[in-house]
Amino acid sequence: MANSKFPLLKLPYLGQKHVVSIMTTSERIRYSLLSKNAEELIKTLRLKAAYLQLTFNDNIVTVHSSYEDRLEEWLIPTENEHVECLLSISPDIVKSIDEETKDINIVVKKPEFKTIRDWLDHISDALKCRKLKIIFDGLAYYKPPIEISDLLQGYNISSVSCTICNPPLIGDIMEAFPEVREWELEAHPFEGDQKERFLSRSLDFFQTLSRFHIGIENLLQMDCKVIRINELTAQQTNRFLRHWISSGTNRNLESLSAPFKEYEGYQQDLFNGIQYSAVPEERCRVSNVPNLSEFFPDVIVVQFEIRRQSDGRKATIQLEQIYDFIHFRIKSLPISDSLRTNLS
Repeated sequence: MANSKFPLLKLPYLGQKHVVSIMTTSERIRYSLLSKNAEELIKTLRLKAAYLQLTFNDNIVTVHSSYEDRLEEWLIPTENEHVECLLSISPDIVKSIDEETKDINIVVKKPEFKTIRDWLDHISDALKCRKLKIIFDGLAYYKPPIEISDLLQGYNISSVSCTICNPPLIGDIMEAFPEVREWELEAHPFEGDQKERFLSRSLDFFQTLSRFHIGIENLLQMDCKVIRINELTAQQTNRFLRHWISSGTNRNLESLSAPFKEYEGYQQDLFNGIQYSAVPEERCRVSNVPNLSEFFPDVIVVQFEIRRQSDGRKATIQLEQIYDFIHFRIKSLPISDSLRTNLS
């Protein structure tokens, strides 16, 4: 009975609901396209996606959804030669990918959907999620970022990642999403007024990717909670710590991590002119500062503590020696925790 069909739509309501509840994300989306009743049934499920990830890559828009531990994809490509029309026309083909079988032959068409926004709205409604994470990838042959921003009005855009190496375009992307507080950047985008406007923002997360070196001057102008950068010398780290202690930079910092090349006397350069105390080894083991020991069993970890002058906020500095690199991490405690530590 290889060609037999399961009469899903002929099942009673509760029967359909049970079957739909054990479907994969892509299967639920395809089911929701069958009819208005099918879409409404999907909405009654208690499951809810944490976010939708929207990737713009050349002339293809990819939608991922986070649903429990599963990651499903919907591809929305266009056959139109004028890619600038991508966002204002209905895609010629919509494919879903089955992560287990890598089946990309499932093609879904919906003539009443006129734009990419129509498809995104439907997927968002089906998965009960208005939170977006956006990735700009590939050669970026799409409409100006401000038009993409306008297209996504009404969604909660939590993060933007730019994996393209095109500084002017990245600058335009930063300008188009001024309210976004989480950023990953590949190429150096900082030029003129765009630089000043971006650095003046209060951010929750900032990470530089492989080709981007932010520079200590730019880093000192920021106010970000979590910073991950790919290069910082011991002398630059010392300068950052001095500014943080005097409340001159990143007042809301929760953690910063960066690697630098190990050399003899690096700790002296790192703590030159800074009051600090070493954390006993027994306390290092229970510290909640993240480390790389689970990936590198032989990693050498040492910790130190410093304190900010204005409010007494304490920070733990962790140095992880891996091969010939030192991974520097600083994690600052909330002021209330720092005060409790002072009293004890």
